[in-house]
Amino acid sequence: MCSTYIIYKAKRDYSIRKASPLNRQQPTDIFYPSFFETQREKTVNKMTTTTVITNQPMTAGGVVVRQEREWSTGLCGCFEDITSCLCAFCLLPCMECWLASHADEFVCLPLCVPAASIAVRTKIRTLYGIRGSICEDCLYVSLCAPCALAQTKREIDNVKMGRA
Repeated sequence: MCSTYIIYKAKRDYSIRKASPLNRQQPTDIFYPSFFETQREKTVNKMTTTTVITNQPMTAGGVVVRQEREWSTGLCGCFEDITSCLCAFCLLPCMECWLASHADEFVCLPLCVPAASIAVRTKIRTLYGIRGSICEDCLYVSLCAPCALAQTKREIDNVKMGRA
């Protein structure tokens, strides 16, 4: 005669009982606190705090911008640096490529992408913490690109020389 055994699980202890032919009930697994439930309790008991940032820190190229300032030279300040002014008026594509390379962009970006000079001027303005907006940059580069690019080059030179 063959006997049937039922394995009962109760609180991580296993017991084997002989099943009687009269009572053929299936074993049921009773769910007791396990690893998952204790993890849930730990998560519920933890306090979470949310920090709301009201002023976003301004960074440009990994440098934290301290305070906004004005351009060190005016838009029509070509007489302060005649060479950059002549280069901007006579060799505009060369000036655009030079500014792109100093903004850590691809050198030929202005030749490949229309209106890249606007983005380069905006990046340099943001990097040096100069007051202004993208709309102003777009307006200056669109209406008088040589003057705007010469001003940007003068700004880079003045920052390098410590005059800005």
